[in-house]
Amino acid sequence: IKEAARALTGWSTKDEQPFFNPSDYDATAKTIFGQTGEFAAGDVVRLALGQPACARFIVRKLFREFINDHDSPPDTLIEPLASAYRQAGSRAQACAPGWSQKPAPPGSR
Repeated sequence: IKEAARALTGWSTKDEQPFFNPSDYDATAKTIFGQTGEFAAGDVVRLALGQPACARFIVRKLFREFINDHDSPPDTLIEPLASAYRQAGSRAQACAPGWSQKPAPPGSR
């Protein structure tokens, strides 16, 4: 967490807009998720999205938002969707075909 926070240094808001001040940025090497480099804010997002747990978390959230907000989806449904999500470069559209091929669970929206 501390290393990821260092990658976010330099960012703040000015007049309610994101603002980057390069003189406040820590450009030294950081180790995040076992990888070392001179990471910046976008790299933190990329590294986080590359984690399998992140894909499962996002797919579960999408399921609860768009399919069924009452029941937790089974891992047998989530794992192939999370895999498709990762293979599609973390694009949520990759989940839609998997959902359309499954019957709607009881209590679905």
